[in-house]
Amino acid sequence: MMKKAMGKRVLAMSVSMGLGLSLLSCGSKSDSSSVGDADGDGLYDGTVNICMSSWIGYGPLYVAKEKGIFQKNGVNVNIQVIESVADINSALASGSSDGSVVATGTYVIGRAAGIKQTQVLVLDDSYGGDGIVSTKDIATFADLKGKKVGVSQDGDTSTLLFYYLLKENNMSADDIELVNLSPADAGAAFVGGKVDAAVTYEPWLTSAMETGKMLVSSEETPGLINDVLCMKDDFIEEYPQTVQAIVDSWFEALEYVDANPDESNQIMAESQGMMLEDFEASLPTVRFFDKATNQEYFSSGEIKDVTQSTADIWAELGLIESSDIQVDSSFDDEFLK
Repeated sequence: MMKKAMGKRVLAMSVSMGLGLSLLSCGSKSDSSSVGDADGDGLYDGTVNICMSSWIGYGPLYVAKEKGIFQKNGVNVNIQVIESVADINSALASGSSDGSVVATGTYVIGRAAGIKQTQVLVLDDSYGGDGIVSTKDIATFADLKGKKVGVSQDGDTSTLLFYYLLKENNMSADDIELVNLSPADAGAAFVGGKVDAAVTYEPWLTSAMETGKMLVSSEETPGLINDVLCMKDDFIEEYPQTVQAIVDSWFEALEYVDANPDESNQIMAESQGMMLEDFEASLPTVRFFDKATNQEYFSSGEIKDVTQSTADIWAELGLIESSDIQVDSSFDDEFLK
């Protein structure tokens, strides 16, 4: 997934400090944003600013913009590329952004810090691009007891995957000799024989498997590591038709990608600063969520379960003060009907 190069969704340890950071990567709202809802029809007449980091799973949004899908649906979307999660939260808190596209874990940290957003759409999930590699003698996750494991403790997607699997296997961090390493450094440490296992992502997964094995991949935890479109609560209340138009545009963009893969892949690769062949090679490790998949994810309660389990993990790690983030009001499926 080339996540290190693209600065993928790394969480800040201290959001309260991050909320005070200057917005180096985004400007203030454009003058057109002040127009508002002149007709009182729930449509926003200005520019909707949505912030997000670089990540291949967000590619269809660039297709929607490049091919005029947003415009056709009556919405002007400005994609604000902000790599730092602290700066993303600052943009939302200051009003420079009307919404965000972030990992669920990032959303939970922002919500715990008082940023009032609601999840209205799931864009994608990691489908094999994150995982744990180990030496070949380790057969199961439980066999990691007493082993040296390289894993980030900073609240990124590797942290989430590892601690989720700990809970699923009724284990604790005390059962394992943890080495706090970034996902890329963990992969390098495994290849160098310095740890028995590493929690990492592509391209390190492929490199590490040359000397080891895939113990667990995110393909086995669908929906856990995903990305969601979140809109600020006051924006949803005032401009529901615009939120609907953005959600509809995502689904139409997926249809366009399916019908025009060569053109779409080129647009998406360029949006991430990637070579086309590298982008296409990474595509199998991400799964886009269409309307039917979204409806099932919301109606089954999976979005609630994942949001709450993420909050539980972050609270245990001290990344948020409490896991009580009022999860029942953290998502809204109204725009999927």
